[in-house]
Amino acid sequence: MKLGLRPLRGRSPAVVTVALATALAVTQLAATPGTATAQPEERHVLIFTETAAFRHGEAIEQGVPVLESAFAEAGITSEHTEDSAIFNPEDLARFDALVMFQTSGDPWTGQGEKAALEAYQQAGGGIAAIHNAADMRGGYQWWDDLIGAQMPGHADTAPPVGQEATVHVEDSEHPSTAHLSPEWVRPDEWYNFDTNVRGGAHVLATVDESTYDPGGNAMGEDHPISWCKPYDGGRAWVTAMGHFGAHYQEPDLVQHIVGGVQYASGQVEGDCGEAPAAQEEFNKVALDQDTRAPFAMDVAPDGRVFYTELLTGEIRVYDPAAQTTGTAVQLDVYADGEDGLLGIALAPDFAESGHLYVYYSPASDDDTDPENFTSRVSRFTVGDGSAIDPGSEQVVIEIPARRLPDEPGHTGGNIDFDLDGNLLIGVGDDVNPHSEPSGGYAPLSEREGTFHDARATAANTNDLRGKLLRITPRPDGGYAVPAGNLFDEAQDTGDKTRPEIYAMGFRNPFRFTVDPATGWIGLADYAPDAGQDAPDTRGPAGIVEWNVLKEPGNYGWPLCIGANVPYRDVDYTTDPVSVGGNFDCDRPVNDSIRNTGLTDLPPVQQPEMYYGSQTSSVPDAIPAGGGLAPMGGPFYDFDPDLQSDTKFPESYDGKPFFYEWARNAVYSLTLDGAGGVSEVTEFMPATEFLAPIDMEFGPDGSLYVLEWGGGYDPPNDESGLYRIDHSG
Repeated sequence: MKLGLRPLRGRSPAVVTVALATALAVTQLAATPGTATAQPEERHVLIFTETAAFRHGEAIEQGVPVLESAFAEAGITSEHTEDSAIFNPEDLARFDALVMFQTSGDPWTGQGEKAALEAYQQAGGGIAAIHNAADMRGGYQWWDDLIGAQMPGHADTAPPVGQEATVHVEDSEHPSTAHLSPEWVRPDEWYNFDTNVRGGAHVLATVDESTYDPGGNAMGEDHPISWCKPYDGGRAWVTAMGHFGAHYQEPDLVQHIVGGVQYASGQVEGDCGEAPAAQEEFNKVALDQDTRAPFAMDVAPDGRVFYTELLTGEIRVYDPAAQTTGTAVQLDVYADGEDGLLGIALAPDFAESGHLYVYYSPASDDDTDPENFTSRVSRFTVGDGSAIDPGSEQVVIEIPARRLPDEPGHTGGNIDFDLDGNLLIGVGDDVNPHSEPSGGYAPLSEREGTFHDARATAANTNDLRGKLLRITPRPDGGYAVPAGNLFDEAQDTGDKTRPEIYAMGFRNPFRFTVDPATGWIGLADYAPDAGQDAPDTRGPAGIVEWNVLKEPGNYGWPLCIGANVPYRDVDYTTDPVSVGGNFDCDRPVNDSIRNTGLTDLPPVQQPEMYYGSQTSSVPDAIPAGGGLAPMGGPFYDFDPDLQSDTKFPESYDGKPFFYEWARNAVYSLTLDGAGGVSEVTEFMPATEFLAPIDMEFGPDGSLYVLEWGGGYDPPNDESGLYRIDHSG
């Protein structure tokens, strides 16, 4: 019978005996009638407990035999030592993982032992760090980087077992958490960390600080307590739990550790993300720096880059063969505030048809006449030499827009095609939240002679503003409405809805991108600029969002924002104003006198990621504070058959990019199976991105970046078009 065991690689006779006994037990179990599940291959690990600082003696004495037994039941043989001399290349080669159990300080003797440890990991080894090993404080940077954070303090120890708290399981499939319920209630000494590892590691579980007293070093609403990640060529698994000896009588905690060691040793696979490509493997190449107010772009199958100039109405084309840029056409645009030549999208069949779509604000003879308050999406045809004949314009749709002194812009700026060839249009809510009397919070004023009520636009099911529209362009102009929008034409809503609406409740869905693999839409939405929460009088400070749209829905503005935080229903027609209750995000009601649509709205959907002046769902990667200009960037779709020396590596496959215009930063996001954000990693942090305003992956697998440049008001000599190449 073939046992399927790996070679024992020179282990001692005693170890061999244990290994063979374990293998025989596993084989007998596999041969039991009715059990056909293949057993994992045997692994051999080191349990290392030497301490050079605080010693968790009780946990070591009681925990080691429990772990040895539990490992053996899982097909893992083990050796236990407190002698760091075992950290040499020959001995470490015998182990599939190193279990650093309650180690402290700097237990290694000399640089040779540390060099052996690092070489072991770089050769594909695995490390599991338990409780005090997550806070060794030995001044060893390599180890500190493996953990990703340090512990400046912890909650009250509260002997004999610690404070009881609720642990939220974030990954129900990893071998260390698959056995746990979503909420795991247990006692411990709860470590507080100086850095949130989210973004640099895959978070497996968090502890809920509202269920215990975290003390003076509290981390807040996002407090990782167990995590894993690829590290320096190998695997790392960390848990801060397991302080007291009694904790090793908890079956769930013991299995949590066993599963972590199974992952670290490679016995059982676990998705902890892939090691990112080294940032120095990417190069930023300037393509065109003769730009003034570049606003949006798209990349053709032959590598030409079409981009818009907001104020001049020019469509510019970068030719990669000639490495030159020329003007394809200049449209007559209304250019004021954030209006002008906005979005651009090449048709899915562009290589054959030459069709190109633009979203722009057409100029008129009288921009004070409400009859001219519109923006437009049109189709043009690209001819020889990238020239565009203005006479080829076919108007697809006209969209309401404000052109008064107090309009803020917020016209939108993005168009794209879904996987079915339907055109998506992001339309902003052009109500000014800075005008009296809202003061930077949700504009809800019904005062006569004003346009300060976003319930007339974004929350109005009968208005196209503050929406993501989904239509099908017709060959000769105009459009049809595909089935499956938020208010399908088959629904009996009378004249209270617009069938073009796919999603509603946005302030400014300025940038979104369609995932070529799933068809999901990654959409970023802006916020008002109030910097302080005012829960008793107005509502939350500004919170921006990144949403994953898998189906039609309502995203809340101006009634709710962020993680469904409601605004107050304020009546601005009284003096002083009358402050009502909070809006209901589950059953939102639009009872404004300016609402021409449905009164009862669809429930508000929560974003996958948010941050603002006072809060953040990803505080380590994008902390709360100023700079709120979110951009929903492209999803990378790795093509193994693409012959390109510059394409991004497979480790980015399926990851959407997200970028921040106001923070001059670019991020890659790791999603879980449901589209939730599990990791946020800053991309090329040492490289300058000066107000990135659009991004697309090209046919070569490189990332094309359009930068607005420094400052808000154009023209801007620091703007430009760039390409990011991977050259690893």
